[in-house]
Amino acid sequence: MNINDAVSSIFLPSLSLLNAARKFNTVAVVMYHNITDDDAPSYRSIRIRDFRNEMRYLKEKCEVITIADLVKIYQNPSKLNKTSRPRVVISVDDGFRDNYTNAFPILKEFGLPAAFFITTKDIHWEDELNGTGQRKLLNLNEMKEMRNHGMTFCSHTYSHPNLTRMGYEDQKMEI
Repeated sequence: MNINDAVSSIFLPSLSLLNAARKFNTVAVVMYHNITDDDAPSYRSIRIRDFRNEMRYLKEKCEVITIADLVKIYQNPSKLNKTSRPRVVISVDDGFRDNYTNAFPILKEFGLPAAFFITTKDIHWEDELNGTGQRKLLNLNEMKEMRNHGMTFCSHTYSHPNLTRMGYEDQKMEI
């Protein structure tokens, strides 16, 4: 067993965040960036096989809810019923194309909703290639298809700056 398999086999079943979500009757948010075999696993990248295993685990062991459900819960937490399974929101940042090619088919397979946070400046309106021969980010048609299958899209600012280094008015414009 290699180190990545060991981390996945140890990490998933004992996910203390999920246990805490159930115990305290709240919601855990699991966040991803890249779902790809092209990059080494890191805090920003997960192998496709590992993503599939994590989605299988979430499907079997958790109550996966939408971001809209999360907003409703926090608007009226007194109506949150106790559950025997941890509640989880799946979140994916930045709108990389592998979110469509690799994550989306797996999410559809397991019938899981996810919230994709997109940097709106970088939305590809067509199949433009950025001069690299490959498109790195989602395009509008892919997002429409994903939305038609229960995925949600949210803003991740306009251009993804470090908001802590900006003045209030510039922050407002970005958000």
